[in-house]
Amino acid sequence: MNNLIYLKTMNYERIGTILKQIFKHETIY
Repeated sequence: MNNLIYLKTMNYERIGTILKQIFKHETIY
């Protein structure tokens, strides 16, 4: 169970960073 939660948190962090990069690019344009 702990491993699954860890993987989920890592995935959310990756998605968050990707979304931040997309929003930054959108704001630049």
